[in-house]
Amino acid sequence: MKPQHLFVWFIVLSSSIIGGTLALVNHDRLRLPIDPPALNRQSNRSTSSWQSQLSQNSASQLPSSQPVSPYQPVAPDSLTASTSVAPRQPIVLRDEVPPGSAFDQFRSQFRQAVRDRNVAFVKGLIPAEGLSIGFGTPRSAEQLELENPSSRFWGVLEKSISRGCAAARRSDYPTVDANSEVWICSNVTAAFNQQYPNPGTEPGVGYEISRVIVVGNRVNVRAQPVVNSAIVGVLSNEVVQFDQQAWEDFPPEQREAKLLHPIDGWTPAILPDGQKGFVFNRYAYRPLGERLILGQVNGAWKILYVPAGD
Repeated sequence: MKPQHLFVWFIVLSSSIIGGTLALVNHDRLRLPIDPPALNRQSNRSTSSWQSQLSQNSASQLPSSQPVSPYQPVAPDSLTASTSVAPRQPIVLRDEVPPGSAFDQFRSQFRQAVRDRNVAFVKGLIPAEGLSIGFGTPRSAEQLELENPSSRFWGVLEKSISRGCAAARRSDYPTVDANSEVWICSNVTAAFNQQYPNPGTEPGVGYEISRVIVVGNRVNVRAQPVVNSAIVGVLSNEVVQFDQQAWEDFPPEQREAKLLHPIDGWTPAILPDGQKGFVFNRYAYRPLGERLILGQVNGAWKILYVPAGD
């Protein structure tokens, strides 16, 4: 074979080898993006990131036309775990009313009347001389604004009667019938005083003022006093610290609308891990908050008094 033929044959053979190698490399490159292990690892990272973002931001991403409950539970793993700097203080609430008792039957009727905003029923519970709230003078049914279904007093009734009740000493209320029971509704303050009595380390009622009792299972704590704010913690039937500084920093002209309503307002609180946030007032009780004293006068159940501020 002539030398020039050998040279041509060498060129052809080399080209074939190089071309086959390039084809193999390109084929492997095309396979890389759908390689199962790599795809699965990427998918897991993306899913984890997406779930984390969703759990943190789902409330703010919901359409404004869809109501968002401040008590909408979140998954336990959707919150970042943190090291507690203070012991948690759980509270046990026991309804002392015997099922089927006369007061239990009355309470069921009372609860329904509050849900229905039944003015006539509630008017019948107001003493003839009026009803005192805290240290104030007695108020008539008209002064309590029963005709307004959104009035503060309706909120007090709804919040007080929705929980359990505790027995009170009849001797403390001389106007009730001799055979009447006396009940305090709700029982949250009574349970707090029994389970977490004032240690005497703060002057006056400073201890009671500095506490918030959150009642409910997995109640959301939000960064701001709005239902679509970020969730910063979850509390279940426990006592936490009242955030006095947040209260003082809140614009005074907005406190009545944003913080003070017993149902639709918000309470600033400090969680055991130091995180600060707001609890919807439907689930936030204060040791010196309003509650109802109920007893029978001349055979009829009455609201005897509404303690507040103690």
